[in-house]
Amino acid sequence: PHVQVKSYAEEINAYNDVANCRLYGVLLDYPIAKYYAAPNPALEFTGPPFGKITYGIAVSRSRPELVQQINAALAEMVKCGELRDILSRWGLWTPTMADALHQQAEPSLPDTEYRAFAAQFEEEQGGIVGRLRKYAVYWPVILQGCVLTLEISVLSMALAIGLGFLLALMRVYGPFPLKPIAILYIEIVRGTPLLVQLLILFYGLPHVGIKLDPFLAGMLGLGLNYAAYEAENYRAGLLAIPKGQMEAARALGMTHFQGLRHVVVPQAFRLVLPPVTNDFISLLKDSSLVSAVTLIDLTGAYTRIATQTFDYFGPGLLIAAIYLLIGLPFVRLTGWLEKSLSTDRRTPDQKPSFWLGLGA
Repeated sequence: PHVQVKSYAEEINAYNDVANCRLYGVLLDYPIAKYYAAPNPALEFTGPPFGKITYGIAVSRSRPELVQQINAALAEMVKCGELRDILSRWGLWTPTMADALHQQAEPSLPDTEYRAFAAQFEEEQGGIVGRLRKYAVYWPVILQGCVLTLEISVLSMALAIGLGFLLALMRVYGPFPLKPIAILYIEIVRGTPLLVQLLILFYGLPHVGIKLDPFLAGMLGLGLNYAAYEAENYRAGLLAIPKGQMEAARALGMTHFQGLRHVVVPQAFRLVLPPVTNDFISLLKDSSLVSAVTLIDLTGAYTRIATQTFDYFGPGLLIAAIYLLIGLPFVRLTGWLEKSLSTDRRTPDQKPSFWLGLGA
């Protein structure tokens, strides 16, 4: 009675909360406890293992022959003693396992692999130098995460800009039913969490026959979500242009579309550039949510490093610094664009250094 039970996505976080006096204890299966808790000097086992947990290998129903092959391979490993040797080397041969396989309770080999792991953990706990040496091993994972984060952020922002501009035009100038459709899309997307949208795209759509790969699901989720915010930015920019601008364009003989293309949109673009930049920086950070759909971006790399090094502090600072460095060039680029498009900083005979191709 009066015991509050908590569950964790990462086992290392649960054990860290015990060490940090946030939990009284953790109950997990023996292999996890042996590797995540036993090497930590701040933790202690309260007694011997008890009960029984069975592991299973998930196989598609359409591959019955694969089930037979796996079962045959496992049976052969048990029969020749190879499975016992493997589990003995890794310190996982227990009386419970021996009873399940009807073999001797004593390990067949010394637990050399487990001792090497425990020694590695002690080295990581030995100071900053040891930790930095360990982080260096994960640079390939970090670089891969950087590339994935940049790719998915740039593509998602391109989708958000294009779709957002279309939604803004539909909401400001569109006839029925385009205007209500744009309003409904914007309100629904802005009113629901991005993470929920990503999970629906990746895990929900297969129930209706639509299966997206992780990268496409992540890119679409971010792009479709931020398109709603971009649409509101563009709508504000379009409405900020005085109506006299369009009236003057029509008086000069332009069509409505030509007035938008040559007069209204270029001025609105300059007005919405700062908020669009802010949205891209926000999208760059929100791209960390794509780790929920199995993508190993920077945040996914951070989780992997932290769970393998038992350290969330050092890798966290490193990944945060990388996010900051990735965003800075885009901030500088936007500042240059704003300066190039600024009319009050140019002489009357000076043309803008950045030409939109939308008309003067």
